[in-house]
Amino acid sequence: MDIEGALDKYQEAQALDPSLDIDPQAEAQKYVIQELISAGNELAEELDIEGAIAKFEEALEYDASLDLDPEAEVARLAAPKFVEHGMEIAKGGQIGEAIAAFTEAQSLDPDLVISADSWNTLCW
Repeated sequence: MDIEGALDKYQEAQALDPSLDIDPQAEAQKYVIQELISAGNELAEELDIEGAIAKFEEALEYDASLDLDPEAEVARLAAPKFVEHGMEIAKGGQIGEAIAAFTEAQSLDPDLVISADSWNTLCW
């Protein structure tokens, strides 16, 4: 996430078309924030909890007014992925690891509802 590079591009665009009504600094900052949030989402879905939180916190450094709670967002995104992962490995016979994945999902998001089908996959 190179804010200087993004700023340069917005300034180039403005130089090419002076009628553009943009603030290059603000636009570059918005772009970088979007990229950080996107990267955080990807990392959370890949179950890289620490990496995702770091990306979300970095986005907040650019704009503290963002409606973003890094830990809650990671929990919302990662918990269902832990259940999916648990189901996959349960099918392969790795029951202890599957139980650990389900447990991690519930510790991340205590309100997560794990479907009966998911529990059935784990049990069988």
